[in-house]
Amino acid sequence: MYNKSQAKKVIALTLAVFLVCQFCCYAFAAEEASIGQEKISDAIDEIVKYIYENNKDSGLTEWQIIGMRAAGIEIPEKYYENLEEYVKAQEGYFRKITDYAKLAMSVRVLNRDPRNVSGYDLIEKIYNNDNMTLQGTNGPIFALIAIDVCGYSIPNDALWPKERLLGYILNQQNDDGGFPLVYGESSDIDLTAMAIQALSRYQENPEAEGAIEKAVEFLSQKQSADGGFTSWGDTSSESISQTIIALTALGIDPLKDSRFVKDGNLISKLFSFREVDGGYSHIEGERSNDMASEQALVALAAYRRFLEGKSWIYLLKNEKETFPDDNTYFSDINNASKWAREYIEKTKKYGLMEGKGHNQFEPKQNITRAEFAALLVRLLKLEESNKAQQVFTDVKPDSWYYGYVMKCYEEGIITGKTEEKFVPNDYITREQMAVMFQRALSLEIVEDVIFKDIQEASQWAVPAIKAVVGNRIIVGDNGVFSPKQNVTREMAATVIVRVFERGEE
Repeated sequence: MYNKSQAKKVIALTLAVFLVCQFCCYAFAAEEASIGQEKISDAIDEIVKYIYENNKDSGLTEWQIIGMRAAGIEIPEKYYENLEEYVKAQEGYFRKITDYAKLAMSVRVLNRDPRNVSGYDLIEKIYNNDNMTLQGTNGPIFALIAIDVCGYSIPNDALWPKERLLGYILNQQNDDGGFPLVYGESSDIDLTAMAIQALSRYQENPEAEGAIEKAVEFLSQKQSADGGFTSWGDTSSESISQTIIALTALGIDPLKDSRFVKDGNLISKLFSFREVDGGYSHIEGERSNDMASEQALVALAAYRRFLEGKSWIYLLKNEKETFPDDNTYFSDINNASKWAREYIEKTKKYGLMEGKGHNQFEPKQNITRAEFAALLVRLLKLEESNKAQQVFTDVKPDSWYYGYVMKCYEEGIITGKTEEKFVPNDYITREQMAVMFQRALSLEIVEDVIFKDIQEASQWAVPAIKAVVGNRIIVGDNGVFSPKQNVTREMAATVIVRVFERGEE
């Protein structure tokens, strides 16, 4: 039994605990109430002031332009002219995909056409880039974001169509739900938040939706009690900024969602990095720097747009834009053979193939075995096999064409030049194309087909050649098939249009 003294102590302790809990609740409610649109707007204004004062001579960076436009701030014309001069000085070449992506996005938010910046097509530079994975997961993430932001159609024969970018990103996710810089390495906070941003446009895709859920849970689990994230022994403002951008892209309030409200929250923790000059530091207590400040600007602009019920932070194209979405004809159409011109234009009309940049088709350019495999998969509306077991030593799982080649292999459309090698970068020949189409379409062999150079064809290709010629898929020239000749883009255009129109009948 308790005596009176003990009972008083228990009551006093209980009351104390109750008062502390009440105080914490009131304190959090007061903190939440104090972080409204006005405080967010004041912080944005301070960052913009910091940026202008510290970049008087160097001009604005691409992310500063994007952040300021997202915040509703007009950008003087001279800053677009600076971007033009920069692209021209580089002759349109940048080693990193992220450089092309941020340039294209900044040009777009300035209501200019990223397909023609000083004569260079930045969008084509993204989707036909051989260095897509040079930066690990970072490249495909920002390539997909940029393509979605700019909103242009991507040709079916692109090296990196949106489906491939999406598939590549999804395949990088670790079992813990996070995303690494390089496949197999530890998950990274920033990369996970950036991956969510890219995937946020694809929530109707069940695989993407599942990946997003796992990634959000990963971030929640990694968040510290104070609202930030600790990585490599430090808590950086950039991790917080990227997470805010990611959550608002999903329609999640970072100040109210219970998964991200601990003793502290993301918004109040980000404010702890604000310095007296209005900029933001990388690590608390350090001096302001441009990278941390511009990422904080984008994050706060994203959160304010979320509070105002506006669109995704990066969807900022001007509804009054006047530049055309596509030109009607390829500018080099006269370089194509006369018999191919009609088919080339039809490939554009049907969305089967598009140009190689600057509105040029390059009809005489040869096509590689990997490119043709990709073209077949898209033409036949097959699903890529990105997770198939590797068969060819020269077709690596991280190559852009892996899923296409493996799908064609699974369907029995292609085999290797040897048991171990597919030789993806060799140009495809007309007899090889004939074999692929005969297998893909299950064409019957027409025995009475005759062509003058039959002796030049490989014996394994003769039945397929008779099938495609007899079924009017591929034709020769005056009885000559030219089996060893490389397939050009105009040849491929002609053949795939014939197949497509046959399927539409």
